Amino acid sequence: MPSPLSLDYFSGGVPTGAVFKNILDDISQINASSRRARGIDRLSELCFVGALSYFEAFCKDHAGSIISIAPRLIEQFRAAGYDTSIDAHKVVKLAENLEARIGFLILEPIDFGGARKINSIYNCLLKITPFSRADVIHYEELLRDRNLIVHHGSVFTTRYLDQFKAGGTLDLASDAYMNSLVVDADRVTAAISFLWEIASKTLIASHRVLQAQAAEGLLMLDPERQKALDFFRYWGSD
Repeated sequence: MPSPLSLDYFSGGVPTGAVFKNILDDISQINASSRRARGIDRLSELCFVGALSYFEAFCKDHAGSIISIAPRLIEQFRAAGYDTSIDAHKVVKLAENLEARIGFLILEPIDFGGARKINSIYNCLLKITPFSRADVIHYEELLRDRNLIVHHGSVFTTRYLDQFKAGGTLDLASDAYMNSLVVDADRVTAAISFLWEIASKTLIASHRVLQAQAAEGLLMLDPERQKALDFFRYWGSD
């Protein structure tokens, strides 16, 4: 059975940082194509939802690559209480590619829906936290707005308004089930910048930790695993 090549360690055979950066560039171009001066902009709403959805996929896929490159992390992931059991049928089906895809298989059912959950997973694996305290608050606000669009068509609900803190600019009695959240192109641009900043820092931090473990002899990296790891640094930035 041939050993995995460097790109085999990434979902879709493309470095996760490259995929996410290209996606954000595409969304930025789409977002720029329709700039309404006022009112609801469905195109910007879709771009906003898409950027957040692809970011969650980035977080899961990058963690999957980390585990596949450094399978020794599976034990500490399990010790932290995460379920690392996998379906024997899938093991058989993926037998030839299991070494490079074990991380994706383990993480497929794991919930990455929230900054605290993402921080917990990455802290368990590498003792890094992609989100600072301020980042957690900002990301949860973005998710709150994303969920309002996805589940309620952007129309304000009482639950959303109860969570909203903006100096009384929205009123429960008059806005609930009547008015809508407005996401414009500038909001999308700001969200994209924030998401890439978090992703980029995560790529660099994870490369630094794994490279340090290799230098200390805690992690054995064959040439292809080393190439895969170096793709983290290529697409990330401090």
